[in-house]
Amino acid sequence: MKILIVNIAWIDNGWQELDNKTISGHKHVKDGGIAHESVNFKFNGEWNTNNNIYGFCQFTNEPSVNGNDNIVVFYSDKKIVGVYTNVEFGKFKPENRPKEIEYFNMKANKVLSFKLNTYLNFSPKKYLPKGKQRIGQTGFTYIEQLQLLNILDDTCTLNSNLFINIQKIIKLLTLKDKDMNIWVIAPGEEASIWDDCKENGYIAIGWDKINIKDYSSSEGLKDALIKSYEGIETNTRKHNYLWNFGKNIQKSDIIIARKGKTKIIGIGEVISDYFSPQDEDNPRKDEEYKHVRKINWLDTSEYDISQKGEFAIQTVAKLNIYDERISSYIQNTLLKKQITEKTDLLEYQKQIILQGPPGTGKTRLAKQMANFIIKGKIDTNIDNITDQVKLIQFHPSYSYEDFVRGIVAKPNDDGNGIMYKAENKILVQMAKKAQDALSEEYYKAETSNERKNEILKEAKKYILIIDEINRANLSSVLGELIYALEYRDEAVESMYEVEENRKIVLPSNLYIIGTMNTADRSTGYIDYAIRRRFTFINILPDGDVVNSNSKFSGVQKLFKKEDGTKADTLSVEFNPDDVMLGHSYFIAENDEELENKFKYQVIPLLKEYIKDGILNETAKNEIEKL
Repeated sequence: MKILIVNIAWIDNGWQELDNKTISGHKHVKDGGIAHESVNFKFNGEWNTNNNIYGFCQFTNEPSVNGNDNIVVFYSDKKIVGVYTNVEFGKFKPENRPKEIEYFNMKANKVLSFKLNTYLNFSPKKYLPKGKQRIGQTGFTYIEQLQLLNILDDTCTLNSNLFINIQKIIKLLTLKDKDMNIWVIAPGEEASIWDDCKENGYIAIGWDKINIKDYSSSEGLKDALIKSYEGIETNTRKHNYLWNFGKNIQKSDIIIARKGKTKIIGIGEVISDYFSPQDEDNPRKDEEYKHVRKINWLDTSEYDISQKGEFAIQTVAKLNIYDERISSYIQNTLLKKQITEKTDLLEYQKQIILQGPPGTGKTRLAKQMANFIIKGKIDTNIDNITDQVKLIQFHPSYSYEDFVRGIVAKPNDDGNGIMYKAENKILVQMAKKAQDALSEEYYKAETSNERKNEILKEAKKYILIIDEINRANLSSVLGELIYALEYRDEAVESMYEVEENRKIVLPSNLYIIGTMNTADRSTGYIDYAIRRRFTFINILPDGDVVNSNSKFSGVQKLFKKEDGTKADTLSVEFNPDDVMLGHSYFIAENDEELENKFKYQVIPLLKEYIKDGILNETAKNEIEKL
């Protein structure tokens, strides 16, 4: 998936009618032609379907974008004006399109695309990657999820009608990672070029006389290799290494760099197409080992696999994620990557909610995130960091007085009566600890934002985990703190006075992680004002972590068919992702424990689902078969 900001000509009518009067640098517009982007937001255009909207952007150089899961943000006249989701690039000629337009070059999901009613003034610092000051001269600039979230958050603030669309887009961003290929590659003999690969973000192999792009089959490449290099035998397999490197490796695949037979020296994600030795922009065009792929290295620490086996002496080899030599290493690395992505969102938003059906490990993940932020390690034990991390659970009777500030009754000093006194509760207690961890310099008016960020980065962090956050009435529990969640480091007035002071501040080094069971219909409604102050992350059942002999797949079929569509046994009112039983119900040390879990937890819960109308009566027979 790629995220782009694209520059389109300004159209006074809001990009909803054909226009040839706009000021544009494009030659065909200067010559009196129609600006093709002039109908980008004519959602009711005859050429659009119920599912798709077609649009256009004039590029100097076409972006290198594949697939149909991309996101395009439209920029015009120093403003953000709209968003396309699930974008595919190509030449599209839908029926009934305006005769003035030969083709559109974008097709998008109509339901999840929109034009802003109130445009956003463009902020390079918030909306572009670090070091970028403007949209590229090619007509577009790639951005990351963080910049997109900034745009979506500001859009929601000025365009409340787009809240549902924006939440759906955020859900797309947080879906489980797609299946990937794993390749083990030797960066030179005995990893001779590893330092260059690590420092410059790429992986490279040799046989520089060959340009893989010149060949349409591996056999043709083999013939060329034998002719180009003396001593290569006719039964060589070296052509397979080249073919895999240039043709079969895809973006988002995982690369493991090896040294010798037993040492992993790096793991990363492919982020570019193949560079041949003849490509002008090849980062190694003046060096040996000129076949190159750019890599986002996730971890470059060494890992020894000698206890589990050895790698074959192959320059490029494809492995399965379940290969016992690398499975635990891969799982830990990918878990670290996923947790890093989620903690990055938490650092940005300050408060997130992990939402999903029961048994998906939301609370476990919250603890892992807390440990990762505090200690830099993935661990579920928070007992040794309780000074900085607190875990509480909400319930329907939980109130402002329990969470923020409240009146408590205590014996008076003489011990013969009762006195009533306002006290800080868990949220304000944590907030004060976090505030005390920030230096006085942080709160001075003359301190620059850059310096504040430096102080914040070095300061101790505090994390409040709220389990079952939606079981309480959040509007009532938070009160005026709803404002403070968004405007960190600004004081708000509490209804209660403590130590002759009504002010409460939520500092920027206090983070809140909530968990939310999407299958529980008895829980409270989270209103818009609160929703827009949290980022919601979907935590879905993960069959990859479940023993293949478990009954996980059989239970999942009650909710989803094999093709991913809704099962007939699931009530039409429910989304399977909201109610499916999570993987933790099917993880056990042995068969006996698994059978007990299934008998005393899974089956009763499924029967309860029937009573609650989540599963249809037809599910009874299927449950009996389990």
